[in-house]
Amino acid sequence: MNIRAKTFALGTFLFAALVVADSNIYGQSPTPSPSPASGESAADKSKSEAEAAAQAAKPAATPEADFWKREQMTGDWGGDRSRWKEGGVDLEFKLTQFYQGVASGGISEGSEYNGKFEYTMKLDL
Repeated sequence: MNIRAKTFALGTFLFAALVVADSNIYGQSPTPSPSPASGESAADKSKSEAEAAAQAAKPAATPEADFWKREQMTGDWGGDRSRWKEGGVDLEFKLTQFYQGVASGGISEGSEYNGKFEYTMKLDL
């Protein structure tokens, strides 16, 4: 298997893994409203209505942004990234990859796949 086929297969696999990993589906199932018991008084009904209104007034938790809208590619790591940043530890990762080769013609017909991985750790002590 030549280098182009290996590179194409690796790229296709990584792309498919990202798409599958980001296919979270967010949905909301309706909650059944409680039916009042026959023995409830008017005061009990008004209390339960007030509690239901208070629960409805709470804002819903916002889901994590999808892959294309995240601030960081790997997300917040379940809140760990935010806690570390507040504690003075900030991590940054950068990955650059490229493939170079002569498409047609020329003297040299070689090709090269190259890349660079960088990480930066910022500590606020």
